[in-house]
Amino acid sequence: MHNNRSSLASTIRQNPGFYGAIVMLLVLYLVYNSLHPRGFSAAVLIQNSNESVAIVFLAMAQTVPVLLGGLDLSVGAIMTLTNCVASVVLNGSPLQIIFGMIITLATGTAFGFMNGLIVVYGRLQPIIATLATGAIAVGLALFIRPAPGGNVDDDIGWALTNDLYELVATYGWFDADAAWFAPISWFPVPLLIVIVIAFGVWLPFKRTVTGRTIYAIGSAEGAAYMSGLNLDRAKIAAFTLAGFLPDAPDCICASRPRRAMPTSPRPAPIRSIPSRLSWSVAPRCSEAWAGPSVRW
Repeated sequence: MHNNRSSLASTIRQNPGFYGAIVMLLVLYLVYNSLHPRGFSAAVLIQNSNESVAIVFLAMAQTVPVLLGGLDLSVGAIMTLTNCVASVVLNGSPLQIIFGMIITLATGTAFGFMNGLIVVYGRLQPIIATLATGAIAVGLALFIRPAPGGNVDDDIGWALTNDLYELVATYGWFDADAAWFAPISWFPVPLLIVIVIAFGVWLPFKRTVTGRTIYAIGSAEGAAYMSGLNLDRAKIAAFTLAGFLPDAPDCICASRPRRAMPTSPRPAPIRSIPSRLSWSVAPRCSEAWAGPSVRW
């Protein structure tokens, strides 16, 4: 027990920004709920989860290029493109819906992979390359969905934007009224998706050699090169991951209104930058971006 406490205290001392951000978020959410007319309730938590899931994944996607010391201006456009793709392919039989999700994820991942190839082998600055590819992504989105619309399956739209109880009851996986399931049945599905992606994709990737190379490039690219690290592979992997992460909420974003919008009244690419700078999941950034945080 003593060793566990010492380990936890050591982890907190080594990551003050990360744990400080968590405490600040909890305090702000506590104040928000205390002032909300409906107070603390599962319905409010589900609504907040649905509203924030897109910007959370945009911040996660923007974090990876920033760790390299650059910016990816196409992450919002990739989200718009995959959102339009999802509005077309997320319907039909369960097998067709699963295949549609794979197509949606593959579209953004391939676009991010293309960004990486252009930056590495085209020798272009990331901000210039992604500004151009972002325009291409928006053009493709307008080609796929010239006007707002879509035909997303009603069941998946309902299940992905509610709590675990509705998810289980919709698909009949087991008895949703079971006693053992009651304590966790209120948990929002969008928030669960965020946790699964964070712990299932981001944290394992961060611990790989490629993930650590991304940090090394952002801190001192010359030193990373002299250390024999594979910089090209790390850059391509970073932009590929930045293309994958915005795809995850697209099934939710397309499901919530049952349609997609090829144009957004609020520029997602610009929103992703300050949201990442105020996001502290990645505690250490490159020295070039280690300035004061910007709250969004």
